[in-house]
Amino acid sequence: RFLNKWNSRMNLTGLRSAGEILRVLMAESFFAATLVENAEGSILDIGAGAGFPGLAMAVYRPEMELVLLEPRKKRAAFLSALRRELGLSRVTLWGRKLEECVAGDFSTLPAVLTMRAVGRFSEVIGCGIRLLQGSRRVLLFSSIAGAEGIMEGIQNVLWSPPHAVRWNPQHVVLLGQVLGDVPRVTPTARGST
Repeated sequence: RFLNKWNSRMNLTGLRSAGEILRVLMAESFFAATLVENAEGSILDIGAGAGFPGLAMAVYRPEMELVLLEPRKKRAAFLSALRRELGLSRVTLWGRKLEECVAGDFSTLPAVLTMRAVGRFSEVIGCGIRLLQGSRRVLLFSSIAGAEGIMEGIQNVLWSPPHAVRWNPQHVVLLGQVLGDVPRVTPTARGST
């Protein structure tokens, strides 16, 4: 109901029926949360938009620490209101782009990078993996038809076989491990050289 109210004022998601939102966005986010049970750190959700997958993952597993990046002000306002409404104290919202983030922004660098419906996966992941530590994993959502192209187009990630979404046979969740030769950043203060 909360999402529908805000969605009528701004286009948060192209899905309109509650059933589609639950089946495609919410349930797939819950499923993804089970794939990163031992994340060894926080999860960074890039382009959090309507809260999928990050906010939904936190609903399913409230002990998870998540950082939601959403540079669009109206969507960030929605996410902030929903986070308060749901009492998700381990979720942090940053109203900025990934390119603006430096390691010093994080009290602990994230272990998992995720996003849904963000174009240019390869560029975004290339920019984001520099911030990862610990298990250093990437979690993406795809159609079966697009999965191979996504996995082949992203360098420096060793992909597990796609995880089938049983209730939505055309969709898969992709989970990959960042290879060791990707440069990591060391925590520095924001704005320092």
